[in-house]
Amino acid sequence: MTGHSKLWACGGLAGLALAVVPCAIKAASKNNRKADKTHFEFGGPVGAYMTMFSLPGVILFLYSSCRKDFMMPGVDFPALLRMKPPLLEELFSGRAAAIIAGWFGFQVLLERLLPGKVVEGVDLATAGGKGRLAYRMNGHLAFWTSLAALAGCGGGLSGFFDE
Repeated sequence: MTGHSKLWACGGLAGLALAVVPCAIKAASKNNRKADKTHFEFGGPVGAYMTMFSLPGVILFLYSSCRKDFMMPGVDFPALLRMKPPLLEELFSGRAAAIIAGWFGFQVLLERLLPGKVVEGVDLATAGGKGRLAYRMNGHLAFWTSLAALAGCGGGLSGFFDE
């Protein structure tokens, strides 16, 4: 079996598992469900913990196996174990942090300045609070304004990302 066919086989098995496992869990939970049982998304607290616990490893695996100087031929996990872990300088870029902070700041400005209907959220009394939180419903307008701003910059933004 060649490296590419192994990769396609593993990808196919992973896709099949991603499609079958949630259906099996849902079918099993229908049989044991009680009327007053709370429904949790993503497997409840255990699933949320496992997601938070496993995500850094998945990101490190993808970073290690998709770099310019290394391409994993097929499924060669020993080659990954022989690799040196990346240095902190390789993982963090001040320029990238500045770009993300600028984009986030731009989105905050749009949320505060663009018009939109203000609606009240859920009652906070059940959690020991008072009243309701107010939300400005201008996300659709913020999306189109962001898109127009990016289009207005034209190719000028490529200087931010190209090194």
